[in-house]
Amino acid sequence: MIKSHLHHFLLPQQLRNGKGRIIYICRNPKDIAISYYRFKDYAKILDKDFATFDSFIDCFVKGIELYRCPWQRHVLEYWEHRHDSNILFLQYEDVVEDMPAAIRSIARFLGRELTDDDVSKISDYCYVDSMRNNPMVNWDCWKGVKDLNLNADLAFINKGKPGGWRDILTKEQSEKLDLMLQEVKKFGLEFKHSS
Repeated sequence: MIKSHLHHFLLPQQLRNGKGRIIYICRNPKDIAISYYRFKDYAKILDKDFATFDSFIDCFVKGIELYRCPWQRHVLEYWEHRHDSNILFLQYEDVVEDMPAAIRSIARFLGRELTDDDVSKISDYCYVDSMRNNPMVNWDCWKGVKDLNLNADLAFINKGKPGGWRDILTKEQSEKLDLMLQEVKKFGLEFKHSS
């Protein structure tokens, strides 16, 4: 099992052709932008030192920031393949809204049978509060590694709440990110908590 931010076209050809399985989770870009900017303060890895959140939003919208350049292309590549038998396309907002349903969907996709007790245990483990307190997923185990330059005062896992952007983005910033949402909506992909 690997976790990757690669575009679909950059995946190994065998994987793109159906050998192996891909679980793709997309998220509302308004919440992603906040998460990325917050990550910049957690781990000093961005190519640029963005002077302001506004400049970061501009770069994110233009597709010139780290990881998913541009975000729309990345998401639409997997959206285009959502009906492939080896791809399960999920939206973060749906997973958070109904964790047990998402777990069952993933289990079916992987050919696994789960009991209600299994689903309950996995749900408890995957809720954001549990993950925030788990050093194997909250990056606490990496904080002593000098080369990573992690901010020990900032938690890696934030709130995990869909629509949290409403408490942070200005009207102008939200409208800039709406352009990204409009672009993917042309292809039938819509996000909850977008307005």
